[in-house]
Amino acid sequence: NRLVKILAHNGNEDQYAYIWRPAIENHEQNVGVDRPSHVLVEAIRDVLLSYAAVEDATAFLEDFIKSDQITIKRVGIYVVNVLFERYKSLFWRALSPELFHSHLRHEVYVLLRDHFGQFAIEEKGKTTLLISQLTEDSRDGKDKAKCDAMLRAEWMSAITKKDFAKADELYASYVKILGHEPEHPEFITYMTAGGYSEPSPISPQELLAKGDVKTIVEFLRN
Repeated sequence: NRLVKILAHNGNEDQYAYIWRPAIENHEQNVGVDRPSHVLVEAIRDVLLSYAAVEDATAFLEDFIKSDQITIKRVGIYVVNVLFERYKSLFWRALSPELFHSHLRHEVYVLLRDHFGQFAIEEKGKTTLLISQLTEDSRDGKDKAKCDAMLRAEWMSAITKKDFAKADELYASYVKILGHEPEHPEFITYMTAGGYSEPSPISPQELLAKGDVKTIVEFLRN
């Protein structure tokens, strides 16, 4: 399809989609939403979701999830999440360490967060065990134990407090190693907006205490 051609033509579009399109759903973290790639992602997402809601889209979704294009794969996971009861078998077929690839983070994380509580006990155990075995390559001399703990804590945070003690225990152990809970674990990167201002030399209360508007204006001018 058209999106595949665009992503294939410019490999960086797909490789760095977690930056320009960190969430397949509409989200404030998505940047430059008027770009053609965004428009196509949203069009394919909405068409596939609408079709899958009324027709059997199992074959289409399986092709999406197996795609070499990460963005296409993410669209497939997103639709499975939204229509989980209808297509949950596709999730269980896909569940493997590869599903926890960092570029798939948001869609897989949200699926687990939204549906882990509905999993059968054996399914919860399988998912928890898989996350507990994830490992991170340590770079730049970083402590591998902490790298692994961070990776596992980020994913495990999606399934804690959902009536499965083992996940809660493991999450607590990772947080203890790290010394803090992960922030915004549903995203690989998270952008915040902020500003800086010099501290005011006078408080609002002190300004108002100066009397009428004319006096305050003269004070500000000087």
